[in-house]
This record gives sequence, structure tokens and C-alpha cells, in this order.
Amino acid sequence: MSRSKHVTLNDLKGLTKTQLEEMMSKPNSLLQQWTDKNIIKKEVKKTRQEQKQINQNKF
Repeated sequence: MSRSKHVTLNDLKGLTKTQLEEMMSKPNSLLQQWTDKNIIKKEVKKTRQEQKQINQNKF
């Protein structure tokens, strides 16, 4: 993962429902950063699995 994201789920623990709803509307909130991080993580994981399958099929 080339982009470093230092937001964890622990940063969001303890927030109320209204605080989270406010964060959903702000583009640079911790919640948005966390969702971006998870999307990137899933993409990287998927490409690694695909690459592994390609490498296994070569042999």
C-alpha cells in the first residue's frame, strides 16, 4: 500500500450517533478517511490474490 493512512477504528470508538452522522457529511472527517483506507485495503488485497493466482497457474 503506497498511501499511508493512520486512521483506525479505535479513533471512532465512543462517538455518538449524531457525531458520526455529522462526520458523514464532511469530506475530510475521520470517518471518510477510514472508509477511504478500507477501500484501498480491499483493492490491494484483491490485486495480491489475483497476482498469486496468476503466479500459481504459471507453474
